[in-house]
Amino acid sequence: MVPFMSMNAADIVWDGGGNGTDWSDVNNWDCNCMPASGDNVTIPSAYIATTVIVTGSVTVGNLYCYSGLQLNSGAQITVAGQFRMINGGDLQVQSGATIETTSLALVSVSDISGQIWNANLSNLGTINTTEIYLEESCDPSFPCFTALTNDGTINTTDLGISFGDYSQVINNGNMTLTGLVGIQTSLTSLNNQFTNSGSFSTNVPNYFGPTTNTSSGTFTIDNYINYFNTYNNTYNSPVKVLSTFTNQGAINMTNPQSNALYGIQVLPAGSFISTGTLNITSESYPIRNQGVCTVEGTSDFYTIGSATSLGIENTGTFNINNQATTFNCAKAFNNLSGGTLNIATCKPVALRYLYNVGTVVNNGIITFDPTSTTVTLSNSGSLTNNGLMINNPYTVNLSSAQNQGAFVQRILGQKCVGTAIPSFISGEKVNVSNPTRNFYRCRLDHFCWYLRS
Repeated sequence: MVPFMSMNAADIVWDGGGNGTDWSDVNNWDCNCMPASGDNVTIPSAYIATTVIVTGSVTVGNLYCYSGLQLNSGAQITVAGQFRMINGGDLQVQSGATIETTSLALVSVSDISGQIWNANLSNLGTINTTEIYLEESCDPSFPCFTALTNDGTINTTDLGISFGDYSQVINNGNMTLTGLVGIQTSLTSLNNQFTNSGSFSTNVPNYFGPTTNTSSGTFTIDNYINYFNTYNNTYNSPVKVLSTFTNQGAINMTNPQSNALYGIQVLPAGSFISTGTLNITSESYPIRNQGVCTVEGTSDFYTIGSATSLGIENTGTFNINNQATTFNCAKAFNNLSGGTLNIATCKPVALRYLYNVGTVVNNGIITFDPTSTTVTLSNSGSLTNNGLMINNPYTVNLSSAQNQGAFVQRILGQKCVGTAIPSFISGEKVNVSNPTRNFYRCRLDHFCWYLRS
């Protein structure tokens, strides 16, 4: 017997009059018919303890579900309009199942009696949608939580994933967010959490609250844009850090479009901590830090633009730690007014240019680009060198108070021994010619340096 299908768009309501669980049982619907394309389908709150099972292919106009809903392997739900899991209904998508919808929302609720209904989405299959909303409608005394766990594939093509106050997203699978925006949190909703242990891909602006990219997680941001907000004249990049962002895995940002000035932006209330790897290329500024930025893993920063002033911008606190890894900035490190740059003991740092009007404390080893044809250190702020700085041939004036470590002046294109050495600045500001043994050191690459005793 072929189930009767409603001929025109209608409001179809679950009454559970059949076996009480099977979507395809016509007797479970008030019309004793199967919901069809264009129908507005409701599974009411009276069935909150029920899990409705979908095994075949379903197409409807809108779906409002107050119960649990499970898609078995091979099942597919296509919703032309809104797909809303309301009143804490759980959505389970098994491996091999698919959801196609314009908009997917999960809503958790609680009431004054203390009753809490948390909505959970567990995905092992594939979800394709323009947007996902995670919402909480909770009594203030009884917070509720909305959780999304992805072990399959999620693709959004417009407004990404919007977090509520207490939303949690865990990605162990593949997540690709394109369109206008990806992750959406706000400065007033920072009790949520995004954890990535899988593959996260995007090329649009993302606004990250508390976020952890674990050691197995990878962020891939390719051919990306910046969105310019004409209201407050700000750029929004693919990684905009509003709260605490911890990277233990890998973040790769490549092929910025012509307007993609910024790579990672850390706002004044933000904290970016990276113990993993960073490979960041932007049009102008790979990182703009206004908060606290701590980089401990292997990190490489590049810009497409050719201007000398392009590179990292810091007006907050920037810490470069861990001597076992390298930090390479192929353009400038601009430590602007109010900025503090701290380089840990023995940390190797490669820079093309350091511009400082803030505070710099170097306990590591800064090597300036030897191929640079311009001055590599411009300092009008507070600079303390307790470590080693290896300069190019251009003269730098550092007082003995500023240079308590060792400042190396490269002298290229000639042999050192027996040659008059142009004056250079060390911690003791000594001019040397025809140096004696143990005072000057020379290498076959004609690289000479003075070590302060």
